[in-house]
Amino acid sequence: MKKIFLLVIVSFLLCGCTANVNINISNDKIEEEVVINAPIENGLTKEQTYNQFRKFIPIYADTIVADTEPDEQVTGIKYYNRTEQTYNNGYIFNYRYTFSLNDYLNSQTLKNAFQSYSIITDNSKETIELSTDNGGMLFFNNYPSLSEVKVNISTDYKVLEHNADSVNNNTYTWNFTTTTRKSIHLKLDNHKEQQEPSNPSENPSTSPSSKEKSEFSKFLNKHPVLVAVCAIAIFLIFVIIISKLSKR
Repeated sequence: MKKIFLLVIVSFLLCGCTANVNINISNDKIEEEVVINAPIENGLTKEQTYNQFRKFIPIYADTIVADTEPDEQVTGIKYYNRTEQTYNNGYIFNYRYTFSLNDYLNSQTLKNAFQSYSIITDNSKETIELSTDNGGMLFFNNYPSLSEVKVNISTDYKVLEHNADSVNNNTYTWNFTTTTRKSIHLKLDNHKEQQEPSNPSENPSTSPSSKEKSEFSKFLNKHPVLVAVCAIAIFLIFVIIISKLSKR
């Protein structure tokens, strides 16, 4: 019998797994990547370990779908993009999706990792602030064999505040285990760089002097004969003046 249930799993299940939640924040978008290292344990075969991880996991936590066998897509549902790698002792599963900043509040991973969280965009202060509660990760309550989760947040925004465990260039890392009780806090500068001036008087290419040069160039191109005659006349006048000066 098919069972209707809320798919809230990025499938850690019964294996001794570790996971990296990699988040990149750029241009008001969040690229999320969940990388799960799933070794073969607890007497399972390699095939059994592989089959525990669903191929089609909805990106939103409030999506209700049927637990289908075989694992199939449902029309109209958005899923994480899954890839996998195999090695001698298990698999590495990778789930990816790119969210808008506002949509990420309802992401599968975020809703099932923390009891409470927020993403606040303050337009007046031009900041983006991400924070979670300090109760630890819910993943460990639901998946007892999960031993470690690392949250890595990378961004090209300027970071104003953070409480990361470590920083490597523009990547901020928080380490979670079953006993960890701490929050994630990250505050970003969302200041938009000033655009090029739209006022013609402030734009060098449309300043009065530039316009005058442009009009003069057009005149030269339209009247080449007149320009040549004037040039010859000026030259003759110059010669006469020089000649008179030399006779004195």
